Amino acid sequence: MSKVQRFCVFCLQKSGNLINFNETNLLKCNDILSVRKENNLSSKNVVLPKQINDFELYHAKCYRTFTALPPKYRKREEIVSEIEESEASTSSAKENEQEMIPNPAEDVTMEECAQTESNEDVQQEEELLNETVCIFCDKKRKKVKSREEILRVCNEETVDNLESLAVQLDDLNFFNKVSIIRKNNHIYYHSTCKKAYENNLFRKVSAKRKETDWHKVRNVNKKAYEEVCQFISENIIKKQQSFFLSFLHTLFMENVQDVNKLEYSYIKPYHLEKRLENTFTKKIAIVEIDNKKIVKPYGGGLLRSDILKIEKNDVLERAALILNAEVKKMERKKLPSQLTATDLMKGECNIPESIIQFHLKSISGGNYRRVRSGYCQRLAKSFSEDYIYAISNGNINHQSTFLLE
Repeated sequence: MSKVQRFCVFCLQKSGNLINFNETNLLKCNDILSVRKENNLSSKNVVLPKQINDFELYHAKCYRTFTALPPKYRKREEIVSEIEESEASTSSAKENEQEMIPNPAEDVTMEECAQTESNEDVQQEEELLNETVCIFCDKKRKKVKSREEILRVCNEETVDNLESLAVQLDDLNFFNKVSIIRKNNHIYYHSTCKKAYENNLFRKVSAKRKETDWHKVRNVNKKAYEEVCQFISENIIKKQQSFFLSFLHTLFMENVQDVNKLEYSYIKPYHLEKRLENTFTKKIAIVEIDNKKIVKPYGGGLLRSDILKIEKNDVLERAALILNAEVKKMERKKLPSQLTATDLMKGECNIPESIIQFHLKSISGGNYRRVRSGYCQRLAKSFSEDYIYAISNGNINHQSTFLLE
Protein backbone atom coordinates (compact mmCIF):
# COMPACT_ATOMS: atom_id res chain seq x y z
CA MET A 1 0.00 0.00 0.00
CA SER A 2 1.25 3.49 -0.84
CA LYS A 3 1.86 5.95 1.95
CA VAL A 4 0.45 8.87 -0.13
CA GLN A 5 -2.88 10.03 1.25
CA ARG A 6 -5.83 9.27 -1.00
CA PHE A 7 -7.65 12.15 -2.72
CA CYS A 8 -10.17 12.93 -5.49
CA VAL A 9 -8.42 13.95 -8.73
CA PHE A 10 -11.35 16.24 -9.68
CA CYS A 11 -11.96 18.27 -6.48
CA LEU A 12 -8.70 17.37 -4.64
CA GLN A 13 -10.68 16.67 -1.45
CA LYS A 14 -9.46 13.87 0.78
CA SER A 15 -12.74 13.17 2.56
CA GLY A 16 -15.84 11.33 1.42
CA ASN A 17 -16.41 8.02 -0.32
CA LEU A 18 -13.51 7.67 -2.77
CA ILE A 19 -13.66 5.14 -5.62
CA ASN A 20 -10.82 3.48 -7.57
CA PHE A 21 -10.52 3.99 -11.32
CA ASN A 22 -10.81 1.08 -13.71
CA GLU A 23 -9.49 0.87 -17.26
CA THR A 24 -12.84 1.73 -18.86
CA ASN A 25 -13.69 4.89 -16.94
CA LEU A 26 -10.07 6.09 -16.93
CA LEU A 27 -10.01 5.84 -20.73
CA LYS A 28 -13.35 7.69 -20.91
CA CYS A 29 -12.04 10.46 -18.63
CA ASN A 30 -8.95 10.90 -20.82
CA ASP A 31 -11.13 11.29 -23.92
CA ILE A 32 -13.36 13.86 -22.18
CA LEU A 33 -10.31 15.72 -20.83
CA SER A 34 -8.96 16.10 -24.38
CA VAL A 35 -12.33 17.53 -25.50
CA ARG A 36 -12.32 20.00 -22.61
CA LYS A 37 -8.78 21.13 -23.42
CA GLU A 38 -9.47 21.56 -27.15
CA ASN A 39 -12.61 23.65 -26.51
CA ASN A 40 -11.28 25.55 -23.48
CA LEU A 41 -14.03 24.22 -21.19
CA SER A 42 -14.09 24.11 -17.42
CA SER A 43 -12.10 21.39 -15.61
CA LYS A 44 -9.56 21.39 -18.47
CA ASN A 45 -6.67 21.43 -15.96
CA VAL A 46 -7.64 18.19 -14.21
CA VAL A 47 -4.65 15.83 -13.82
CA LEU A 48 -5.69 12.24 -14.38
CA PRO A 49 -3.56 9.28 -13.23
CA LYS A 50 -1.36 7.78 -15.93
CA GLN A 51 -2.07 4.34 -14.55
CA ILE A 52 -4.46 2.94 -11.96
CA ASN A 53 -3.22 3.29 -8.38
CA ASP A 54 -4.65 3.30 -4.87
CA PHE A 55 -4.35 7.04 -4.03
CA GLU A 56 -5.55 8.93 -7.15
CA LEU A 57 -9.28 8.25 -6.84
CA TYR A 58 -12.59 10.05 -7.45
CA HIS A 59 -15.98 10.90 -5.95
CA ALA A 60 -19.02 9.59 -7.82
CA LYS A 61 -20.56 13.08 -7.95
CA CYS A 62 -17.34 14.67 -9.22
CA TYR A 63 -17.03 11.96 -11.88
CA ARG A 64 -20.59 12.58 -13.13
CA THR A 65 -19.98 16.35 -13.28
CA PHE A 66 -16.71 15.94 -15.18
CA THR A 67 -18.05 13.46 -17.74
CA ALA A 68 -21.24 15.47 -18.42
CA LEU A 69 -20.20 17.49 -21.49
CA PRO A 70 -22.44 20.20 -22.99
CA PRO A 71 -24.63 18.85 -25.84
CA LYS A 72 -22.65 20.42 -28.68
CA TYR A 73 -19.42 18.80 -27.48
CA ARG A 74 -20.81 15.29 -27.12
CA LYS A 75 -20.47 14.49 -30.83
CA ARG A 76 -16.93 13.24 -30.57
CA GLU A 77 -17.76 10.88 -27.74
CA GLU A 78 -20.83 9.58 -29.58
CA ILE A 79 -18.88 9.10 -32.84
CA VAL A 80 -16.22 7.04 -31.06
CA SER A 81 -18.86 4.82 -29.47
CA GLU A 82 -20.70 4.47 -32.79
CA ILE A 83 -17.48 3.50 -34.57
CA GLU A 84 -16.74 0.88 -31.94
CA GLU A 85 -20.27 -0.48 -32.20
CA SER A 86 -20.16 -0.50 -36.01
CA GLU A 87 -16.79 -2.31 -35.98
CA ALA A 88 -18.20 -4.87 -33.57
CA SER A 89 -21.33 -5.33 -35.67
CA THR A 90 -19.35 -5.67 -38.95
CA SER A 91 -17.02 -8.24 -37.42
CA SER A 92 -19.96 -10.22 -36.08
CA ALA A 93 -21.72 -9.88 -39.44
CA LYS A 94 -18.65 -11.30 -41.23
CA GLU A 95 -18.56 -14.22 -38.84
CA ASN A 96 -22.26 -14.87 -39.43
CA GLU A 97 -21.73 -14.70 -43.19
CA GLN A 98 -18.96 -17.25 -42.96
CA GLU A 99 -21.13 -19.51 -40.84
CA MET A 100 -24.19 -19.11 -43.06
CA ILE A 101 -22.59 -19.62 -46.52
CA PRO A 102 -25.25 -21.52 -48.48
CA ASN A 103 -24.49 -24.69 -50.42
CA PRO A 104 -24.82 -23.95 -54.17
CA ALA A 105 -26.32 -27.37 -54.69
CA GLU A 106 -29.25 -26.54 -52.43
CA ASP A 107 -32.18 -24.42 -53.62
CA VAL A 108 -33.57 -21.70 -51.31
CA THR A 109 -37.36 -21.65 -51.23
CA MET A 110 -39.57 -18.54 -50.95
CA GLU A 111 -40.77 -19.65 -47.51
CA GLU A 112 -37.22 -19.75 -46.20
CA CYS A 113 -36.56 -16.23 -47.55
CA ALA A 114 -39.69 -14.90 -45.90
CA GLN A 115 -38.73 -16.57 -42.63
CA THR A 116 -35.27 -15.00 -42.79
CA GLU A 117 -36.76 -11.52 -43.35
CA SER A 118 -39.20 -11.93 -40.45
CA ASN A 119 -36.32 -13.02 -38.19
CA GLU A 120 -34.41 -9.88 -39.16
CA ASP A 121 -37.45 -7.71 -38.32
CA VAL A 122 -37.80 -9.37 -34.93
CA GLN A 123 -34.08 -8.82 -34.30
CA GLN A 124 -34.41 -5.10 -35.15
CA GLU A 125 -37.45 -4.83 -32.87
CA GLU A 126 -35.53 -6.43 -30.03
CA GLU A 127 -32.65 -3.98 -30.52
CA LEU A 128 -35.16 -1.14 -30.35
CA LEU A 129 -36.72 -2.52 -27.19
CA ASN A 130 -33.33 -2.80 -25.50
CA GLU A 131 -32.71 0.94 -25.78
CA THR A 132 -32.96 2.71 -22.44
CA VAL A 133 -35.14 5.68 -23.39
CA CYS A 134 -38.28 7.36 -22.07
CA ILE A 135 -41.41 5.68 -23.37
CA PHE A 136 -43.11 9.05 -23.84
CA CYS A 137 -40.47 11.25 -25.49
CA ASP A 138 -38.13 8.49 -26.81
CA LYS A 139 -35.16 10.35 -25.36
CA LYS A 140 -32.58 9.28 -22.82
CA ARG A 141 -31.47 12.74 -21.72
CA LYS A 142 -33.85 15.54 -20.81
CA LYS A 143 -33.32 18.85 -19.01
CA VAL A 144 -35.96 20.53 -16.87
CA LYS A 145 -35.11 23.99 -15.49
CA SER A 146 -31.42 23.52 -16.41
CA ARG A 147 -31.26 20.23 -14.53
CA GLU A 148 -30.96 16.83 -16.12
CA GLU A 149 -33.87 14.58 -15.27
CA ILE A 150 -33.12 10.95 -14.54
CA LEU A 151 -34.94 8.02 -16.12
CA ARG A 152 -37.13 6.01 -13.76
CA VAL A 153 -38.14 2.36 -14.10
CA CYS A 154 -41.84 1.47 -14.10
CA ASN A 155 -43.05 -1.17 -11.68
CA GLU A 156 -45.96 -3.47 -12.57
CA GLU A 157 -48.54 -1.15 -11.01
CA THR A 158 -47.24 1.87 -12.97
CA VAL A 159 -47.29 -0.11 -16.22
CA ASP A 160 -50.91 -1.12 -15.58
CA ASN A 161 -51.76 2.52 -14.95
CA LEU A 162 -50.13 3.54 -18.23
CA GLU A 163 -52.17 0.99 -20.16
CA SER A 164 -55.33 2.19 -18.39
CA LEU A 165 -54.50 5.81 -19.29
CA ALA A 166 -53.97 4.84 -22.93
CA VAL A 167 -57.36 3.10 -23.01
CA GLN A 168 -59.14 6.09 -21.51
CA LEU A 169 -57.46 8.42 -24.00
CA ASP A 170 -58.16 6.07 -26.94
CA ASP A 171 -54.42 6.07 -27.64
CA LEU A 172 -54.04 2.69 -29.37
CA ASN A 173 -50.46 3.33 -30.55
CA PHE A 174 -49.21 4.04 -27.03
CA PHE A 175 -51.12 1.05 -25.63
CA ASN A 176 -49.46 -1.27 -28.16
CA LYS A 177 -46.07 0.30 -27.45
CA VAL A 178 -46.42 -0.37 -23.71
CA SER A 179 -47.67 -3.92 -24.29
CA ILE A 180 -44.75 -4.78 -26.57
CA ILE A 181 -42.03 -3.31 -24.37
CA ARG A 182 -43.31 -4.77 -21.08
CA LYS A 183 -42.98 -8.30 -22.54
CA ASN A 184 -39.33 -7.86 -23.44
CA ASN A 185 -37.79 -5.16 -21.31
CA HIS A 186 -38.22 -2.67 -18.48
CA ILE A 187 -40.18 0.51 -19.22
CA TYR A 188 -38.43 3.80 -18.47
CA TYR A 189 -39.94 7.26 -18.17
CA HIS A 190 -39.24 10.87 -17.17
CA SER A 191 -41.49 12.13 -14.38
CA THR A 192 -42.40 15.31 -16.30
CA CYS A 193 -43.31 13.30 -19.42
CA LYS A 194 -45.55 11.00 -17.39
CA LYS A 195 -47.19 13.97 -15.69
CA ALA A 196 -47.86 15.65 -19.05
CA TYR A 197 -49.51 12.48 -20.37
CA GLU A 198 -51.71 12.22 -17.27
CA ASN A 199 -52.72 15.87 -17.72
CA ASN A 200 -54.08 14.99 -21.17
CA LEU A 201 -56.59 12.69 -19.50
CA PHE A 202 -57.47 15.36 -16.92
CA ARG A 203 -58.18 17.88 -19.69
CA LYS A 204 -60.30 15.36 -21.58
CA VAL A 205 -62.36 14.55 -18.48
CA SER A 206 -62.71 18.24 -17.59
CA ALA A 207 -64.00 19.05 -21.07
CA LYS A 208 -66.75 16.43 -20.75
CA ARG A 209 -67.66 17.33 -17.17
CA LYS A 210 -71.02 19.02 -16.75
CA GLU A 211 -70.77 22.63 -15.63
CA THR A 212 -71.90 23.04 -12.02
CA ASP A 213 -73.13 26.16 -10.20
CA TRP A 214 -69.62 26.70 -8.87
CA HIS A 215 -68.23 26.81 -12.42
CA LYS A 216 -70.97 29.23 -13.49
CA VAL A 217 -70.24 31.59 -10.59
CA ARG A 218 -66.52 31.38 -11.33
CA ASN A 219 -67.07 32.27 -15.00
CA VAL A 220 -69.36 35.21 -14.12
CA ASN A 221 -66.82 36.48 -11.59
CA LYS A 222 -64.02 36.10 -14.14
CA LYS A 223 -65.93 37.94 -16.85
CA ALA A 224 -66.85 40.83 -14.54
CA TYR A 225 -63.25 41.15 -13.36
CA GLU A 226 -61.98 41.17 -16.96
CA GLU A 227 -64.35 44.05 -17.75
CA VAL A 228 -62.98 46.02 -14.79
CA CYS A 229 -59.41 45.30 -15.93
CA GLN A 230 -60.24 46.49 -19.44
CA PHE A 231 -61.70 49.72 -18.01
CA ILE A 232 -58.51 50.28 -15.99
CA SER A 233 -56.27 49.64 -19.00
CA GLU A 234 -58.17 52.07 -21.23
CA ASN A 235 -58.81 54.88 -18.74
CA ILE A 236 -56.29 54.75 -15.91
CA ILE A 237 -53.20 53.43 -17.71
CA LYS A 238 -53.66 54.85 -21.23
CA LYS A 239 -55.58 58.07 -20.49
CA GLN A 240 -53.86 58.67 -17.11
CA GLN A 241 -57.17 59.22 -15.29
CA SER A 242 -57.99 58.42 -11.67
CA PHE A 243 -61.12 56.88 -10.12
CA PHE A 244 -62.43 55.97 -6.71
CA LEU A 245 -62.06 52.30 -5.79
CA SER A 246 -65.73 52.30 -4.79
CA PHE A 247 -66.64 53.13 -8.40
CA LEU A 248 -64.72 50.07 -9.62
CA HIS A 249 -66.71 48.01 -7.11
CA THR A 250 -69.92 49.40 -8.62
CA LEU A 251 -68.66 48.71 -12.13
CA PHE A 252 -67.93 45.10 -11.15
CA MET A 253 -71.46 44.64 -9.82
CA GLU A 254 -72.98 46.19 -12.94
CA ASN A 255 -71.14 43.64 -15.10
CA VAL A 256 -72.36 40.80 -12.86
CA GLN A 257 -75.96 42.00 -13.22
CA ASP A 258 -75.57 42.18 -16.99
CA VAL A 259 -75.23 38.38 -16.99
CA ASN A 260 -78.28 37.73 -14.84
CA LYS A 261 -80.24 40.23 -12.75
CA LEU A 262 -81.22 37.86 -9.94
CA GLU A 263 -79.31 34.58 -10.16
CA TYR A 264 -75.84 36.03 -9.42
CA SER A 265 -76.81 39.06 -7.37
CA TYR A 266 -74.99 37.57 -4.33
CA ILE A 267 -71.59 37.74 -6.07
CA LYS A 268 -69.43 40.46 -4.54
CA PRO A 269 -66.03 41.86 -5.60
CA TYR A 270 -64.12 40.32 -2.69
CA HIS A 271 -60.41 41.23 -2.44
CA LEU A 272 -60.73 43.46 -5.51
CA GLU A 273 -57.97 45.78 -4.30
CA LYS A 274 -55.40 43.00 -3.89
CA ARG A 275 -56.38 41.40 -7.20
CA LEU A 276 -55.88 44.69 -9.04
CA GLU A 277 -52.52 45.30 -7.38
CA ASN A 278 -51.34 41.82 -8.44
CA THR A 279 -52.66 42.22 -11.99
CA PHE A 280 -51.31 45.74 -12.59
CA THR A 281 -48.00 45.63 -10.74
CA LYS A 282 -46.13 48.94 -11.18
CA LYS A 283 -48.87 50.18 -13.52
CA ILE A 284 -51.41 51.54 -11.04
CA ALA A 285 -51.29 52.73 -7.44
CA ILE A 286 -54.07 52.71 -4.82
CA VAL A 287 -53.85 55.58 -2.31
CA GLU A 288 -56.16 56.64 0.52
CA ILE A 289 -57.13 60.33 0.86
CA ASP A 290 -59.85 61.57 3.26
CA ASN A 291 -60.88 57.97 4.00
CA LYS A 292 -61.47 57.36 0.29
CA LYS A 293 -59.32 55.00 -1.77
CA ILE A 294 -58.31 56.29 -5.19
CA VAL A 295 -56.93 54.19 -8.05
CA LYS A 296 -54.45 56.27 -10.03
CA PRO A 297 -51.60 55.76 -12.54
CA TYR A 298 -48.35 54.47 -11.05
CA GLY A 299 -45.97 57.25 -9.99
CA GLY A 300 -46.62 60.93 -9.30
CA GLY A 301 -48.93 62.53 -6.75
CA LEU A 302 -52.43 64.01 -6.53
CA LEU A 303 -53.25 67.68 -6.04
CA ARG A 304 -56.42 69.00 -4.42
CA SER A 305 -57.71 70.04 -7.83
CA ASP A 306 -57.16 66.48 -9.07
CA ILE A 307 -59.24 65.12 -6.21
CA LEU A 308 -62.09 67.54 -7.01
CA LYS A 309 -61.97 66.43 -10.64
CA ILE A 310 -62.08 62.79 -9.57
CA GLU A 311 -65.13 63.49 -7.39
CA LYS A 312 -66.90 65.23 -10.27
CA ASN A 313 -66.14 62.35 -12.66
CA ASP A 314 -67.27 59.89 -10.03
CA VAL A 315 -70.68 61.61 -9.78
CA LEU A 316 -71.07 61.58 -13.57
CA GLU A 317 -70.02 57.92 -13.85
CA ARG A 318 -72.39 56.87 -11.08
CA ALA A 319 -75.29 58.84 -12.61
CA ALA A 320 -74.67 57.14 -15.95
CA LEU A 321 -74.62 53.68 -14.31
CA ILE A 322 -77.81 54.41 -12.35
CA LEU A 323 -79.72 55.52 -15.46
CA ASN A 324 -78.36 52.59 -17.44
CA ALA A 325 -79.55 50.19 -14.73
CA GLU A 326 -83.03 51.84 -14.75
CA VAL A 327 -83.40 51.17 -18.47
CA LYS A 328 -82.24 47.56 -18.16
CA LYS A 329 -84.83 46.93 -15.44
CA MET A 330 -87.67 48.17 -17.64
CA GLU A 331 -90.18 45.67 -18.98
CA ARG A 332 -91.28 45.94 -22.57
CA LYS A 333 -95.06 46.07 -23.07
CA LYS A 334 -96.41 43.91 -25.84
CA LEU A 335 -98.54 45.93 -28.24
CA PRO A 336 -101.89 44.54 -29.47
CA SER A 337 -102.13 43.04 -32.95
CA GLN A 338 -104.57 45.77 -34.04
CA LEU A 339 -102.79 49.04 -33.24
CA THR A 340 -104.60 52.26 -32.50
CA ALA A 341 -103.37 55.83 -32.30
CA THR A 342 -103.49 55.63 -28.49
CA ASP A 343 -101.26 52.55 -28.49
CA LEU A 344 -98.72 54.32 -30.67
CA MET A 345 -98.77 57.40 -28.40
CA LYS A 346 -98.09 55.29 -25.31
CA GLY A 347 -95.29 53.25 -26.91
CA GLU A 348 -93.86 50.02 -25.53
CA CYS A 349 -92.84 51.32 -22.08
CA ASN A 350 -93.52 53.76 -19.30
CA ILE A 351 -90.62 56.18 -18.93
CA PRO A 352 -89.13 56.03 -15.39
CA GLU A 353 -89.44 59.29 -13.46
CA SER A 354 -85.72 59.31 -12.61
CA ILE A 355 -84.76 59.50 -16.31
CA ILE A 356 -87.22 62.36 -16.98
CA GLN A 357 -85.97 64.27 -13.92
CA PHE A 358 -82.37 63.85 -15.01
CA HIS A 359 -83.07 65.37 -18.42
CA LEU A 360 -85.24 68.11 -16.93
CA LYS A 361 -82.45 69.23 -14.61
CA SER A 362 -79.88 68.91 -17.40
CA ILE A 363 -81.94 71.18 -19.68
CA SER A 364 -83.13 73.71 -17.09
CA GLY A 365 -79.86 73.94 -15.19
CA GLY A 366 -81.80 74.11 -11.91
CA ASN A 367 -84.04 77.00 -13.05
CA TYR A 368 -87.40 76.26 -11.41
CA ARG A 369 -89.45 78.42 -13.77
CA ARG A 370 -87.94 76.75 -16.82
CA VAL A 371 -88.60 73.28 -15.39
CA ARG A 372 -92.33 74.05 -15.27
CA SER A 373 -92.51 75.22 -18.88
CA GLY A 374 -94.20 72.94 -21.40
CA TYR A 375 -91.33 73.28 -23.84
CA CYS A 376 -88.86 71.95 -21.29
CA GLN A 377 -91.22 69.10 -20.38
CA ARG A 378 -91.55 68.04 -24.02
CA LEU A 379 -87.79 68.18 -24.56
CA ALA A 380 -87.10 66.07 -21.44
CA LYS A 381 -89.64 63.47 -22.56
CA SER A 382 -88.20 63.34 -26.08
CA PHE A 383 -84.64 63.00 -24.80
CA SER A 384 -85.74 60.26 -22.37
CA GLU A 385 -87.44 58.28 -25.13
CA ASP A 386 -84.36 58.50 -27.35
CA TYR A 387 -82.16 57.56 -24.40
CA ILE A 388 -84.22 54.43 -23.69
CA TYR A 389 -84.22 53.48 -27.38
CA ALA A 390 -80.42 53.81 -27.53
CA ILE A 391 -79.69 51.90 -24.29
CA SER A 392 -82.03 49.04 -25.25
CA ASN A 393 -80.38 48.77 -28.70
CA GLY A 394 -83.69 49.58 -30.40
CA ASN A 395 -85.61 46.84 -28.59
CA ILE A 396 -87.96 49.30 -26.85
CA ASN A 397 -89.82 51.63 -29.21
CA HIS A 398 -91.67 54.84 -28.43
CA GLN A 399 -93.88 57.37 -30.18
CA SER A 400 -91.28 59.06 -32.38
CA THR A 401 -89.77 55.78 -33.64
CA PHE A 402 -93.22 54.53 -34.66
CA LEU A 403 -93.83 57.76 -36.59
CA LEU A 404 -90.44 57.45 -38.30
CA GLU A 405 -91.21 53.92 -39.39
